[in-house]
Amino acid sequence: MGNVMVVAILTPDEAMKELDRDLEKTCEIMGLLYHNYGIELSDEEFDKVFDIINR
Repeated sequence: MGNVMVVAILTPDEAMKELDRDLEKTCEIMGLLYHNYGIELSDEEFDKVFDIINR
């Protein structure tokens, strides 16, 4: 099976909306971790989670 590359052209407005959605997802995950398990992550750990979601 060969590699597949997907190319999309986003306007700046679309890109910002996509980043906002990713940031919202990250904040939801962080909130769940804190409220359900008492786990609070550092800024560095937050950045790592955001990077994973933003891929």
